Amino acid sequence: YGISKLLFRYVELLRGLARADPTLAMDETGAWPKDELFDRLRIWAMGEWSFWPVADVAKQIRDMAGENLWSMHGQRDLLLTLKARWPELSATDRKAIISRLSKGPEDRDSDDGEAQRRARKASASLTVLEWLAKEGCYLGPTYLTLKTRLRHVAPEWRPEWADRAAESYEGSVGFVGSDEDTTVLEDAPIREILSRASEAGGR
Repeated sequence: YGISKLLFRYVELLRGLARADPTLAMDETGAWPKDELFDRLRIWAMGEWSFWPVADVAKQIRDMAGENLWSMHGQRDLLLTLKARWPELSATDRKAIISRLSKGPEDRDSDDGEAQRRARKASASLTVLEWLAKEGCYLGPTYLTLKTRLRHVAPEWRPEWADRAAESYEGSVGFVGSDEDTTVLEDAPIREILSRASEAGGR
C-alpha cells in the first residue's frame, strides 16, 4: 500500500526505543489500534522484546481478531514469537493458545461445502501446531487426541506442510544474468538448434 518504507523506518525507531527505554516502548504499543497492520507489529514485538509481559502475550493472541491472527504474511512472525515465548507461558495460557489455534482461520468461501471449509480450517491448524511441536514446544498430553481429530477432518493434510509453515511470504529481489555465448550452437544442425539452446539455457 505504499507505506513499506515508512513502516520499516518506524520499526527501526521502535528497536532503538526498546533498547533505550523498555517502559516507553511499551507505552508506545499502548497507542496502537486493533487492526491488521498493528496486530502484525504486536506479534513481532512480543517475540522481539523479552520485556513484553508474557501474560499479555497470551492475552493478545487469545483476543486477536481471526483474520489478523491468521494473516498469511504474518504467520512466520506468529510462529517465531510463540516459539520464543513458549517456555515462559503457563500451562493454562498454553492450553488456551492451542485451543485458539485448533479452531483454524475464518473460512467463508460460499462456493465450497461445509466439509471442504472444515478441512481447510483443520489443515491450517495442523500446520501451525505441528510446526510448534517439531520446534520443541510442548503441546501437552492431550495434543495427540487433538491431532487425530484434526487429521480425521483433513485427511489430505501432509506432515511436510508443517516444515514450511514459518517460511517468509514477503517479496525478494534477485538478479538474472544472460549468457550470450553461442559456442554450443555453432556446429549444430538447424533442426537441433532449439533443443540444444533449451538444454544449455537453464532458467
